[in-house]
Amino acid sequence: MTNWISHVFENSLYLSVFTMGEIHKGIEKLPDGKKKNGLHRWINKDLKTRFSNRILDFDLHASEKWGELQGKAE
Repeated sequence: MTNWISHVFENSLYLSVFTMGEIHKGIEKLPDGKKKNGLHRWINKDLKTRFSNRILDFDLHASEKWGELQGKAE
């Protein structure tokens, strides 16, 4: 994964709102301190800025496709 991502142009990558939520969840589980504060700054200032137009919403159409994929996978 590290090798692959180092060869991909960042502007061709996208994040989902679920990914952002999972990152926030992980940060909130950390004890208060420098690491937690630094990660809050990173996601709120760096990551959101870098991916500002490339954070994908989860809408009705996406939820229908997700349900289909999950149903077939189980």
